[in-house]
Amino acid sequence: MEIRRYAFTAGTLLCLVTSAPRASAQVRLRAEAADTLPEDVKLALRSATNVVSVFSISSNEHFAGKVLRADEILFGENAQLILDQVDADWVVIAAKKLKFQSPRKLSRITFEAKQAPSGATGNPGAHGAGGQAGAVGQPGSGGGTVQRPRLYLIVGEVVLQGNDSLQLEVHGIGVDGGSGGTGGRGGNGGRGNDGHNSRSNMLNCTRGASNGDRGGAAGNGGPGGTGGTGGDGVSVMIVSKPAGLEVLGFTRVVNAGGRGGTGGAPGEPGIGGPGGAGGRGSLHCGGANAGPQGNAGARGAPGVVGGDGAKGDYKLVEVADLGTVL
Repeated sequence: MEIRRYAFTAGTLLCLVTSAPRASAQVRLRAEAADTLPEDVKLALRSATNVVSVFSISSNEHFAGKVLRADEILFGENAQLILDQVDADWVVIAAKKLKFQSPRKLSRITFEAKQAPSGATGNPGAHGAGGQAGAVGQPGSGGGTVQRPRLYLIVGEVVLQGNDSLQLEVHGIGVDGGSGGTGGRGGNGGRGNDGHNSRSNMLNCTRGASNGDRGGAAGNGGPGGTGGTGGDGVSVMIVSKPAGLEVLGFTRVVNAGGRGGTGGAPGEPGIGGPGGAGGRGSLHCGGANAGPQGNAGARGAPGVVGGDGAKGDYKLVEVADLGTVL
């Protein structure tokens, strides 16, 4: 059984490579390891106390921390590493050796599923009083946005079993925006005023009864909330020596932005107020009619779809020495 080992030699390379469709374009740069990583990432690496000797990755291996540091990380056949830290600013994977048992089979680094929160339903409109119209329902609130963490992959040496090229994918599509909230229900129209009663004397009707007033119009439903903006795709930085990048440079990174959330449903209208009662009849006068029901309201406008998230970055950083970080 052949083991293909990549030893690192000094070298300088600066180029721009466009990968396959839907995969992110990669930018390859030369830099010093100490200048490449943010200070908080370097501090977390230096202070990591749970460094393991070998971290073995099976078909669906979850990792819940922010810093995965090991002497060796081994991807088994059809291995998939699922990163559970979806709310962190960044996650770093650092290993002196990165091994692949079956490099011809796809290995994947991905993130735990996450759903952006939906907007809340708008408050209902106030009901009318004394024949007044109901108020318009309040707009639904906007959907939420969730951003995935940046990913740093820091590798000292790459070891492939067999004579196959590496099939490695980082799958970090942005989280879709949350749906907008439903518009609030319109307020009901107020009850119409009653008509006045008739009056009679012993011989005649001195005042006829009047009809009741029309009920207040129903309030329109509120508009749906705007869908949340999709989260940005995961930004990926792979840091290694020249020979390591010759292998890891073929990593496919799928990091399109998430889709905008759907707009919220329109709010329903209220109910037209009942008409007022007709005035009562008397000895010589007839009674009057009740007023008509208030006019119906309209549904609110549907919410607007949110914007899509941006595509993440993909950088390959060549360093001469990893001793300062590993």
